[in-house]
Amino acid sequence: MISLDEPGLRALYDALDVLRRSDEPFDPRNDGAWRVVSVWARGRAPSRDRRHDDVVQETLLAIARYVREMDATTPRGAAKWATTILRRKQIDVLRQDAIDAVAKGLGEPDTSLETLNAEDPSVPPALLDAEHRRIESVVLAAIDESEPSAAVRLTRRSMARAAIYRLVLELEPDAIEARLALAEPVGKERLYKWIERGRAVVADAMRGWARAHPGEADVQAISAVVIELVEARRADAGKPRPERRKP
Repeated sequence: MISLDEPGLRALYDALDVLRRSDEPFDPRNDGAWRVVSVWARGRAPSRDRRHDDVVQETLLAIARYVREMDATTPRGAAKWATTILRRKQIDVLRQDAIDAVAKGLGEPDTSLETLNAEDPSVPPALLDAEHRRIESVVLAAIDESEPSAAVRLTRRSMARAAIYRLVLELEPDAIEARLALAEPVGKERLYKWIERGRAVVADAMRGWARAHPGEADVQAISAVVIELVEARRADAGKPRPERRKP
């Protein structure tokens, strides 16, 4: 977590403020500010990620594009704003890896880029739809193997499925309940509790899957994307998202 006492936090804010006030962020006169931002991004991006440089580059380009809209007035606010961008770009890079790996594995290279929105790179819904049964099967198998109690196993399966339907497929509550097809209505309050509790169940299963198949690129990429999706807490959580895909 970013601390108010973190060295360089004020320098980052000052650099972003310079860029925010500039008519042209890439003006050579802003080179000093960019050096500060670049050092920050390289230090924050996961160093073990083989796509580290891609994440940093995409983060810097996004900062250049949106810095004039930044409304932060404190070092901490500026750092949180920049961190949100960096995290989003990390997820985008992972998603692109998943698209490439799955398309290659399916022998359908045309499905990779044409369905991407240039403003909002993400896994095409059809691709996730095609893979969700595989993801669900892996998660449910992991639950069955690790949970000896039949009653607990049944509940954890419902939690995991709810989390996948909501956080990976982005279905609405009514569609989630329809897919769960339980004997009695779940209710939105209990459904949201299941989704929250199902996050860890899905993430753990995906990590186990990835460990079991270290040489399979599609497994590594898909599991990484699913983990990012189920563990992320959106900045707009609880707010209406009209663009959310309908079932």
